[in-house]
Amino acid sequence: MVNPDGHEYSRAQERLWRKNRRRNDDGSFGVDPNRNYGYMWGILDVPTSSQVPSDETYVGPRAFSEPETQAVRDLVGCERFVGVITYHSYSQLILYPWGYTDKPIPDVQHREQMAGMAQEMQTLIQGVHGKIYVPQQSSALYPTAGDTTDWTYGTYGIPSFTVELRPRTFQEGGFILPPDHILPTWEENRPAAFRFVEQLLAVSVA
Repeated sequence: MVNPDGHEYSRAQERLWRKNRRRNDDGSFGVDPNRNYGYMWGILDVPTSSQVPSDETYVGPRAFSEPETQAVRDLVGCERFVGVITYHSYSQLILYPWGYTDKPIPDVQHREQMAGMAQEMQTLIQGVHGKIYVPQQSSALYPTAGDTTDWTYGTYGIPSFTVELRPRTFQEGGFILPPDHILPTWEENRPAAFRFVEQLLAVSVA
């Protein structure tokens, strides 16, 4: 649980609340933790990566200004992660860096590795319930700066993915996943996650 106070607020007060509950200088609340990481932080000022405190994607006053992102930064640095998957919703996508630019990763080997891993995840996910998750560069969805996976790849060079879960469209439920889809969503993503872990373990042992 990376954003406990924001999660509790979304549970008890405002269902689609996204940010944490920091009080901003203008009286608004919250920083979007997934825009607050230190790699290319703050280079964009667009609706999906905003420098306006009241916006739902507010990047914060500085990189790693929030205790939530500081905790993740310190954990990743201490434990030396060898790969990362973050799970979000919605759109049924498998995203990999970069989010901050539409240019591809310059390291061809890394780019091909992540594209190949994303393709394998797609195949494994589809094999469970037939749902198609599309692999693509993060910026093809929309531009973001300071997100988790740009930071983990940009800083540590490790395979980094964001899986956007069910449903595919707003009309199918959007951010409010129908209850009868919760278990199937877990079931179809489990094999891909386990395969990802197996690949990372094989590389770290080698």
